[in-house]
Amino acid sequence: KRTGLPEEGVRATLDALWDATAKFAEAYRDPSAFGLDRDLVGRLLPDGDLEALPRRAFALPFLSGTHRRSGRHGYINLSTLDPADPDDRRVILEFEHPGADEEHLNAHERLAERLWDGDPPQLWDTAQSLLDIGYERHEILHKLIDVLDRCGDDPEALREALHVLRHEPPPE
Repeated sequence: KRTGLPEEGVRATLDALWDATAKFAEAYRDPSAFGLDRDLVGRLLPDGDLEALPRRAFALPFLSGTHRRSGRHGYINLSTLDPADPDDRRVILEFEHPGADEEHLNAHERLAERLWDGDPPQLWDTAQSLLDIGYERHEILHKLIDVLDRCGDDPEALREALHVLRHEPPPE
């Protein structure tokens, strides 16, 4: 009423504003806008935590396609597995590490769970630092597993060991 515009005009302007705002928020909070498959993103982000996407994709990068099972009969369709489910996560890790023994798979499973949960945050920070200086993903996973094994359940020792690892020199 203060603007002197008719009520219909004000309503149309507000509707257009809300529509534009919703589209903006969807485009910039929607990872599929960056070329990522919506179904895959949904499986990696069942909790909607967009910040978790890169660390979860780093922990479990093999989530699509039908593949022959290594050393077994039949095929596995990774697209049907839920990486948030511990049993499915184990199947994904077995696919990535064909022929690995139980101890090796268990170590990768412990790390994948911690990366999935972001616990502690320094774990992902360290992985990113090592990626930035040129380490390969699998080498980083093993460096992180070594730190987890060495530190056990001591959160302070883990934080300190990750801090040291984060400042490791680049690979040769």
